[in-house]
Amino acid sequence: MGERSPIRPGYAVVVPAAPTHVRAVRQFVLDPLTAADQQALARIAAKLRIRPVDLA
Repeated sequence: MGERSPIRPGYAVVVPAAPTHVRAVRQFVLDPLTAADQQALARIAAKLRIRPVDLA
C-alpha cells in the first residue's frame, strides 16, 4: 500500500482497534459457549471453510 492508497486511512483505524475487537468477540461471543456450542461452531465454520482459531 502506497502513501496515496485510499485504503491507508481506513487501515490506520482498523489496526489499532483490532485488539479491542478481538477481546470483545472472545468475551461476548466465544467465552459464553458451552463445549457443545463450540463443537457446533467448529462444524459450521468447517462448512464455511474457516476455523474459529483463524478468527482469534
